Amino acid sequence: GTVSNDLTHPAFTLPANYRPGATGEYVTSASGAGLAGILIQTNGQVGVVGGSNTIVFLDGLTFLAEQ
Repeated sequence: GTVSNDLTHPAFTLPANYRPGATGEYVTSASGAGLAGILIQTNGQVGVVGGSNTIVFLDGLTFLAEQ
């Protein structure tokens, strides 16, 4: 599927036991633009905050699940 660069429509939501204790922004690889930002919020919502018309790679992103 596709995801827009719009945090009002998150890409997906993490299950309750897999959410971080603090919101974090991560830089990851993306095709086309080269880099993209991923925002993981404490409510589990994961969204793209950078990049444009790219494929965003999530492999390698890590955080401590505290909730």
